[in-house]
Amino acid sequence: DEKNDERISVVDIACGISFLAGGNKSDKLAFGFRLYDADHDGMLSHAEFEQFLRSLILGLFGFSGKVNQKGVAETRHLARICVKEAAQQVVASTGQKSCGGGHGLISFEMFADFYARGGFEAIPWIELYDLQKWPLRPAFLDDSVAGDDPVEPSSAVLSPMAQLGKRRAEGAAIQARALEGPGNGQSSVILSFQLVDNGSAVLDITNIDVKFVRELAFKSGLATLTPHEIQVLLRKHIGSGCAATPTGFQSLLCSVLDNLDIPDEARQRLFMGFYSIFQTFEHTCQVNAVPQNKLLCGLLIFAAGKKSDKLHLAFAAFDSDGDGSLTAEELGEFFSGFLVGLSATHTCSGAAGLLTSEEKVQLGAVHDAAIALGSLVMREANLGDASKQLIKFSEFAEWYTGGGYTAIPWLELLDLHKWKLALEREPTMPQTYDANSPADSGDAGADPSLQASAQEAGPAATDAEDEDDVVFAFELGAEVAKLVFFRSDLVRLRNVLEITRFDRLKPEDIFHAFRATGSSSDHADEALARLSKSGFDNVIRKLVPGARLTVEEKLFLSVTLSSVFSAFDRDGTLDVSLVEFCSGFMLLASGSKSDKLALAFDEFTKDSDQVLDEAGLERFLRSFLLMLFALNEEACQSPADEIWEEVDVYIGELARQILEDVGAADQGLCFSDFATWYTDGGHLVVPWLELLSLRKWPGILQTERQSSGNDGTQYPEAGNDGIGSGGAGAGTAAAAAAAAAAAA
Repeated sequence: DEKNDERISVVDIACGISFLAGGNKSDKLAFGFRLYDADHDGMLSHAEFEQFLRSLILGLFGFSGKVNQKGVAETRHLARICVKEAAQQVVASTGQKSCGGGHGLISFEMFADFYARGGFEAIPWIELYDLQKWPLRPAFLDDSVAGDDPVEPSSAVLSPMAQLGKRRAEGAAIQARALEGPGNGQSSVILSFQLVDNGSAVLDITNIDVKFVRELAFKSGLATLTPHEIQVLLRKHIGSGCAATPTGFQSLLCSVLDNLDIPDEARQRLFMGFYSIFQTFEHTCQVNAVPQNKLLCGLLIFAAGKKSDKLHLAFAAFDSDGDGSLTAEELGEFFSGFLVGLSATHTCSGAAGLLTSEEKVQLGAVHDAAIALGSLVMREANLGDASKQLIKFSEFAEWYTGGGYTAIPWLELLDLHKWKLALEREPTMPQTYDANSPADSGDAGADPSLQASAQEAGPAATDAEDEDDVVFAFELGAEVAKLVFFRSDLVRLRNVLEITRFDRLKPEDIFHAFRATGSSSDHADEALARLSKSGFDNVIRKLVPGARLTVEEKLFLSVTLSSVFSAFDRDGTLDVSLVEFCSGFMLLASGSKSDKLALAFDEFTKDSDQVLDEAGLERFLRSFLLMLFALNEEACQSPADEIWEEVDVYIGELARQILEDVGAADQGLCFSDFATWYTDGGHLVVPWLELLSLRKWPGILQTERQSSGNDGTQYPEAGNDGIGSGGAGAGTAAAAAAAAAAAA
């Protein structure tokens, strides 16, 4: 309802809600395409095609709750970004150069061909128009949709897309049938773990348990939360470091479940399922409260994210003295938290009620086994050195990836994906878990994410009681609004890094990757080289292979990274300055602020004797500020022209001030002078430059902050580390930075 007059286009709404209908994706797209073909010539103009795509994605946004979460204005803004990019790519794939004046007409065959030849990676959300792709579909769809689709493609023009859709639909149907388990609701053990050698403690997982876990995870929405967000949720309702009482946990459940658009019966089932798990923990503690770190382990089973991230967060939660290490007893309690949580999914997957005597005995054995495992891992990880009584997460991770996964293979169940795999393997699943089977141990032993987390071992992410709290606020001058980062901005940045792993790249890798595509236009002056949107997309696909992403992750990255590119594309040509873009984009890479500034300065001055004039200094500073605005949700909701105008005013005044302070208005600014200016007080003028270091973003990296860096307050004290005080050189600018630091 763009005019807010409670009147909408019948064509738009019909196209947008068509995904609720039966039939395959191709038929729905063909139907929507015909709705916008007003002259019935089989072609859509560029404007009509954009409106067609826009209706499709607005339909998905509406049903996803995006409007309630982000507001109407930002939802429309996100839709425009997605649609503009997709339409341009479709037109480009046809070899057409213009979309106006009668040119740029698009047929459905063109669209289908674009999609089948890889376009599904550019607009993955289209897949959601196939109801088979939605997990945990309502039961009433099982007969009408999950079976053979009675609607067949009605035209030859559908063949490329229809064939692709059919292959994917068949795969989804197999998964859907696997999720149903054995017939007649019979329970059968599909995984069995003997927790310690010659012990009575056994962890059994049945097909019913798997369905129970997946229902709680996905229907409650916990499967969409990161491990850190689960921890924030606990602390918000229970308090930081406090034990969880029944009342506190019930409050948490109500906050999660009351806003779900599900029948009351389903909500009650979810409530009783989670509360039964809480009661299981309560029994093992033998008091009317559950330690928060143990309950955290239980809830992390249902969260999104990698196994390594969950282990790392929980490990820190059991580190009572904050020294980064656990004792054997703490390690045992760490294991107990996960094992009791996994055991609870088995004991509680049936009807809710009191634990039987047999179940109580088994839980006691599970806890004892966990404590014994703590001592075992401590001995093996420390190579039998009895004098060493502590273990770091990096040491635990090294032990695990070096073969320890064979001793505790049940940890693989911290990955929600493994529960689905268990069902898919069910017909041939051995009753006793084989740690050496390719589907399990191979993944565990070669898990690079756990090894990476071992290298990044350190304190847990910084938490906040309210995720909407202001984390950073920067004054940018009288004529410019503040640049304010909220907790939600940090969550989004963290999600980008967790999915892309860009923070494992070096700053120079960013420049090399985009230059290596050959998509940047040749130019005698490297500082003026250009990068096209298609070149940018190609690089992202190489750095972040689509095969390892979910549809939701692809959509999230498509919107977020396209917003970043658009922040630098001021004239809307899908073409940006390579140096400016890479200088800003390398904020996502590893490395210190000093190294990034030095590298960018070198790139901007390759053809200017290593000095910047006023215009060059403006481009240099603007590249970093535009990246920060692109990562700022509040800025993304504002009109782009207003943001660019405010940035230009602020950066122009800032560049003139720096040149005047240094006395370089005539001869230009070299990096050593800039470094000296910054260290001697410039950090108070441009504190936002501190955010070039990912270490300055609370909770973004799981590594210890450098002792010379920020003190953890909301306004970074940039002068503590200055520029050029450490790190490898980045050309002449880095050398000058080191000299400036030495002089200071």
